[in-house]
Amino acid sequence: MATLFPADIEREILLRLPAKALRRFTTVCKSWHSLIIDPDFISAFHHRSSLNPRLLLLKHPFDPFTGTTIAHFSLSSESFDEGPSTPFTSHLDHHHPDHHLLPRHVELVSSNSVNGIVCVVVHLGLPNGPVTQCDMYLWDTSIGKTVKVPASDITGLFVGHPMVKFYGGFGYDEGRDDYKVLRVAYLDSVNATVEVFSVREFCWRKLVMAPHSDILSNILWAGSMCTFVNGVGYWGAFGWEMKDRFFILGFVFGRDGFKKIRLPEECIDGREMRYQSLWVYKGLLALSVLHFAEFDSNCSRQYIWVRMVVEGVKKPQWVRLFNIDLEGAPRRPVASLMNGNVLLLGEGDGDHVLYDPDLEQVNGLDIFDVDSVVPFVESLVSFDRLLPKHKTFRERMR
Repeated sequence: MATLFPADIEREILLRLPAKALRRFTTVCKSWHSLIIDPDFISAFHHRSSLNPRLLLLKHPFDPFTGTTIAHFSLSSESFDEGPSTPFTSHLDHHHPDHHLLPRHVELVSSNSVNGIVCVVVHLGLPNGPVTQCDMYLWDTSIGKTVKVPASDITGLFVGHPMVKFYGGFGYDEGRDDYKVLRVAYLDSVNATVEVFSVREFCWRKLVMAPHSDILSNILWAGSMCTFVNGVGYWGAFGWEMKDRFFILGFVFGRDGFKKIRLPEECIDGREMRYQSLWVYKGLLALSVLHFAEFDSNCSRQYIWVRMVVEGVKKPQWVRLFNIDLEGAPRRPVASLMNGNVLLLGEGDGDHVLYDPDLEQVNGLDIFDVDSVVPFVESLVSFDRLLPKHKTFRERMR
């Protein structure tokens, strides 16, 4: 097909389009098909998307019949791309034996997406009753398709048990080209059951963790979710009997193994420090630490660290990027923009703002009544190709 633009201009235009449109444009002509599926184009598209992630905004309404509301929000334009009126749970097929079960709320497994895929758990129960069932889904946010993860025979037995605690993660094994879900269930600090779900194999597999069981004898930071960066899922944790009580727990999806990461040296023994959250800053693992003045219960400053490779040092090191002088309640950083600004979410009824590190300036955002925010990077990597032939994505109902 003849075009009006030189090849390089045409490529630049296509790179600026959404993933859903590009997938559709592969059928326009052979030249576009070849360009869009080219690994260099896919890599360039992912890099461009990662510099300015989009957001999923989740709102949990009080009425259980309405489900959880999802809206797309563009940080670059500070406007909604889709109206926040489409309930996420309206397009999920639960296959409940008891049709009276209703979605109560949606829980995120990870704080960020993996190649545009988000892992969520839908908690179900009778109206005004306890949660009796949990269904897990992998959701391609770019094209609005979902696939249900089968229930685990092992950890599934613990759902609803008041004494059993769970944490999990979602990540990508680049070596095997496979998406994986991690699930850890433990009754106490000694007995932990660890399982991994493989999309390629479409089944759960129990991991034998005896040699590393001590690393699971920890408690996650309050509200800590998995943050996936470069093949590893991270959680904030602490252990009562460990030398470094506060640390970061990592799970390497490529080898299905855990590891421990030390916090920045000046944070380890600082009694005035409180570890707030992990997130992703320009493709790097970022750590937010709150500082409290001595003999003062009010938080006065927020430190932002990133873990990166420093020239002349083989292993990644913690580098402090900038500080935020706080006014009022602290806010939780969740995403960075192409221009270097950082999105900070207020807790509870707090307001959400953009912080400019260069100008040390805070700008308000017109985002309200939001319970969770997921930064996601659109990807052209086909997730459907990994599924067994009898397992396919379910289109979102519109």
